[in-house]
Order: sequence, then structure tokens, then C-alpha cells
Amino acid sequence: MVFLSLFIGESGLQWKPLYLIAAWFCLLTMKFTKNFFISFFIGMGIVLIGNCF
Repeated sequence: MVFLSLFIGESGLQWKPLYLIAAWFCLLTMKFTKNFFISFFIGMGIVLIGNCF
């Protein structure tokens, strides 16, 4: 479900680089810290900051 939301938008298949970058940082944070909450907040923070610009 999460993987599909990275690529499928309202009008079909879309490229969403912000979501892909956030997912990549989230996975890296999870790998090194093994903490779900920190990785969640890192990913959401990147999306929130990216949407402001």
C-alpha cells in the first residue's frame, strides 16, 4: 500500500520525487536507529518541509 502511494496519484501514474526522497530517508533512519517513531517523524518532516517550498 505504501509503495503504490509513492507512484499513483489522482490522474494515474505520477512521478513524486519528494515522496521518494522522504521514503529513502525514512528507510535509512530505520536501518541505523531501528526506531519507528524517529524514522516516521523524519519522513513526515521532509514531506512537510518540501511542501512549503
